[in-house]
Amino acid sequence: MRKHISITMLLIATVTVVVIFAFFGLSNVHALVACPITDGGVGDGDGTADGTITLNDGGTTTWTPSDATAFDCSTLSLHVTNSSTLAIDQDPTNGWLGELLFINVTIDAGSKIEADSEGCLTETGPDSSTNICADQSDAKEGADHDSTGGGGAHAGNGGTGSQAGSVGGTHYDDIFSPDQFGAGGGTSTPNANGGTGGGVIHLTISGDLVNAGTISANGGAGTVTSTIEVGGGGAGGSVKVVITGDLSGAGVFEAIGGAGANSSWDGGGGGGGVVYVQYGTTAIGTALEAQVDVSGGSGNDVGVAGDAGSAIIKDSTLTDVYFLEGNSYASHLETPTLCSTGTCTFANDFTISASATLKFEYNAGYAGDSTISIANDLTVNGTLNLGHD
Repeated sequence: MRKHISITMLLIATVTVVVIFAFFGLSNVHALVACPITDGGVGDGDGTADGTITLNDGGTTTWTPSDATAFDCSTLSLHVTNSSTLAIDQDPTNGWLGELLFINVTIDAGSKIEADSEGCLTETGPDSSTNICADQSDAKEGADHDSTGGGGAHAGNGGTGSQAGSVGGTHYDDIFSPDQFGAGGGTSTPNANGGTGGGVIHLTISGDLVNAGTISANGGAGTVTSTIEVGGGGAGGSVKVVITGDLSGAGVFEAIGGAGANSSWDGGGGGGGVVYVQYGTTAIGTALEAQVDVSGGSGNDVGVAGDAGSAIIKDSTLTDVYFLEGNSYASHLETPTLCSTGTCTFANDFTISASATLKFEYNAGYAGDSTISIANDLTVNGTLNLGHD
C-alpha cells in the first residue's frame, strides 16, 4: 500500500543538509556534425559573413539529422526573424533527435524553433535506452479499444478515451535531463490514427538567449475517420535549453499534449511533455511562469484530458530550482540526475510554484525511507507529495 503525504503550504522551511552533489550539467551532446548553413552562404538570409545565421524568409527551414549527431554551430549565432521557422526534423525509428549548439540565439516575435509532432507515431512509445519508437504494450502510448484511443504519455499521463478500455499511457523520462520523444496516441480499431508525439529539442547556448517567439515540441491531435472512430492525442515532447549567459524576452517554451479526436466518441488527450530551461542570469523573474506551457491535450466532451507535464527552470549561478507548473515525478529510476536509491538531493534552494505538483516516488520494490536533502530553503506554494509502494 502506498504511504502518501501531501503538503500544501505558503511558507519557507529550511531543511538540514544530508548529502549534496552537483547535478543539471550541460546536455549530453552526441557526436558533432557541421552546421547545416555556412555563415554568408546559401540559406543565410542576410548573405553576409557576420558571425550570425539569419533565417528571415518568412517560411520554414528544416534541418534533418542523418544520424545520432548534434549540429555544431558553436562558433556562430542564430537569428530567426520575420515570422520564420526553424523546424528540427526527427527520426523516431532510429531514435535520432534534434541537438543544436550556438553562441547566441535570438528568436523574434512570430518566429519559432520547433519539433512539433516529430516524436512517436500512433500506438508507439520511446524505448528508455535507445529512444527508438516501438510498441511498448500500452505502457507509454495510448491504448485502443473498439472505437476510441487513449492519449499518449510523457511527463504527464495520457487521458482515457470515452470508452473505458482506451486508457492513456503512463509517465516516463528524466524531467531534469529530458531526451525522449512524446508517445503516440491510441488508434481506434481499425481506422482512426492517434496523434504523433512531440519531438526533442536540445539547445545549448554558450552566450545569451533572447526569446520573443516560440520554442516548442508539441504533440499532435488524434484524427477522426467516422463519427465513432477517434484517435487519442500524442504527448508533448522534450525541450531542454541550457544557456550559459542571460535569458530574456517574453517568448514561450512549449511541450503541449495533443487533443483527442472529437466526434460521437472522444479520444483521450495526450500528456504534457517536459520543458527544462537552465540559465546563468535573467531579469524576467516570476513572469517566466507564464511563458511555459506543458498542459495536457483536451479530451473534449467525454474523453479525459491528458495530465500536465513538467516545467522546470534552473538558475545555474545560484543552483536554485523552480518547478513552474504541471506534474513532476521524481524517483531513483526515473530521475538519476537528482535521486539515488532512497535520497533525492537539491544543491541549493528549490521552489514549487502554485500551479505545480512535485511527486517523489520510490515505487519499484524500494521499501526504505524516502529522503529529500536540500542545501538551503524549500518553498512550497503548490503541492509536494512524498510516498512509496
